[in-house]
Amino acid sequence: MELIWEELGLKFAYLFGMGRSGVIASLIAACQRLQTHEYKCCEALATAVGSKNETSKFIVPRILFLESYFSYEDKSSWSWPGGAKMHVMGSLILQAIFKFQSEWIQPYILSITSMDAEHVLEAAQDARGARVIEAFLASDASTKQKRRLVVKLRGHFGELAINLSGSFTVERCFNAGNLSLREAIASELLAVRTELSKTKQGPHLLRTLDIDRYATKPDQWRSKQASKQSAYNEFFVAFGSSESKSTKRNKLLYNASMDTSEHEELTIKKDIDGSLISTSVVDDTSSEKKGRKKRKRDVACSWF
Repeated sequence: MELIWEELGLKFAYLFGMGRSGVIASLIAACQRLQTHEYKCCEALATAVGSKNETSKFIVPRILFLESYFSYEDKSSWSWPGGAKMHVMGSLILQAIFKFQSEWIQPYILSITSMDAEHVLEAAQDARGARVIEAFLASDASTKQKRRLVVKLRGHFGELAINLSGSFTVERCFNAGNLSLREAIASELLAVRTELSKTKQGPHLLRTLDIDRYATKPDQWRSKQASKQSAYNEFFVAFGSSESKSTKRNKLLYNASMDTSEHEELTIKKDIDGSLISTSVVDDTSSEKKGRKKRKRDVACSWF
C-alpha cells in the first residue's frame, strides 16, 4: 500500500483532470480496508479540489459536480451549476469519506454544513446527492453539526418524502433531529399523509415516524419521542459517542487488517490497473475508429 500511495497519493488532481475518479475511489476504499493513510487520503482529496487560500466550504460542492468543476477553465470562478446532475463517482467518494473518523474529515463537515439551503435541497432531491447527505447524517459528526444541515430542509420534508430516494433522507433527518425538529418533520408529513400513503415507501415512513399517533394524540407522541431521546442520552453517557466507539473499533481491527494487507493491496492494484486499462482501451478504440473513418473518406475521395 505504501508504494501505491507514493505513486498516486499526490496525483489526485491530475487523476480527476484525466477523468479517472474511479482510481481515487478505489484508493480511498483501500485506505479504509487497510486502516492506513486515512488522514492523508482525506487531506489529499481536499487539496485536489481547492487551494490553501480558499475556505473548505467549496470542497463538497466541487466533488458533487466533479466533471463540471474539472472541465471548467477558470476553476476559481466555478459556481454551483443549478439543475445539473450530480456526479456518480463524486457521490460515492463523499459517501466513503464520511465513513472516516470525524477528526479527519472536519473540512468536509464544515463544507456540507455551510452549503446554502437551496443547494442542500437540490442535493436532497438528487438521488446521488441524497446518498451523500445520508452518509453525513450517519457519520461520526456531532449531533449539533448534523442538525445544522437538517434545519436547512425545513419546509421541504413533505415533498422529499413523496420522492422514493428522498424518503430515506427524511428518515435520517428525523433520527438526527431533536424533539422540535422531529415535530416539524412530523407536521410536514401529516400535511401530505394521504398522498404519501399511496407511494411505495409512504406506509413504512408514516409507520416509522408514528405519524398516525402524532395526528390523533400529539401529546402522547411527544412524550414517546422525548423518552426515546432520553434513553439515547443515557446510552451516550454510559457508552460514549459513536466516534469513540469507531476509534476503538479501528484500533481493534488494525492488527487483523495487517494479516490480510498483502491480499488487499493486490486487490486495489487490480482495481486501479483495471480502471487505467479500461480508460486506455476506450482511448485506443476511439483512435482506431477515427483512423478507419479517415481511411474510408480517403477511399471515397479516390472515386472522384
